[in-house]
Amino acid sequence: MAIKMIVMDMDGTLYRNDKSIDPSTIEILKQCQQQGIVLVLASGRNCSDLLKVTDILDMRETGYIVGINGLEIMCLKDGSHEVEGQLDSKDASYVFKLAHRYDLKGIAFTFERFYFYVKPYHRWWNRILSFFEGKLKEIGFEGEMVNNCYLKHPDDLIEPAINKLILQDDKIVQLKPKLMSALADYDVMIVGPRWLEIMKKGISKGKGVLKVARRLGISRDEIMCFGDAENDLSMIECVKYGIAMGNAMENVKAAAYYVTDTNMQQGITKAIEHFKDELYER
Repeated sequence: MAIKMIVMDMDGTLYRNDKSIDPSTIEILKQCQQQGIVLVLASGRNCSDLLKVTDILDMRETGYIVGINGLEIMCLKDGSHEVEGQLDSKDASYVFKLAHRYDLKGIAFTFERFYFYVKPYHRWWNRILSFFEGKLKEIGFEGEMVNNCYLKHPDDLIEPAINKLILQDDKIVQLKPKLMSALADYDVMIVGPRWLEIMKKGISKGKGVLKVARRLGISRDEIMCFGDAENDLSMIECVKYGIAMGNAMENVKAAAYYVTDTNMQQGITKAIEHFKDELYER
């Protein structure tokens, strides 16, 4: 059965470490589209943040974006956009109280702004670093972020709709068992050594990818998914061709149908070439 859809995570997968895309990957993905294969970007980022990538890959006629770990889906041809499964201020308060308990940094993402909850000394320390390094260092980010809001108390956030929640610190992996237990009512994923993402239960990239596939009449056996982190596990496990990057987390590699090279060594290109018989069997 021919592969009819290729789905790609962004950071650590389609993106190289400097956020560029390998020219060979751009070329082979354009060739896939010419053969009638649908391209889908599946990311923890907002759909709107990825529109520039869809232009680079010439996806605007047939492509889709599964954004915010499956919370939003965008059809690029008609611009239709749907959102399902947002969190609320009660969820944020609960997660920020965990951040306070374990001395972590908490972040709430909405479509309009980022809300940060950290103990005061973290903010003062970042201001000191900003002064000596000559650039703004935000909590969890580098560079200047717009529309930030810093909360003094875990219960201060009253935004009605939150896309995802983050806990961030060097201690995340060490604290994983305790955090997973405390967050059992949510879908929780480590996407980096310092970064844990929290979604409403049942919201995942895998669910979003399958929703797009149903629209197009494409089966699980006709989908190839690429990823490297725990928020990619759901889509790697739910399709036949789940491909882990060579730089992927070990549990992602263990779940994959195939492990390709790293994001720095043309991993997507090499996997497509490896499965070219299944891709071009039209």
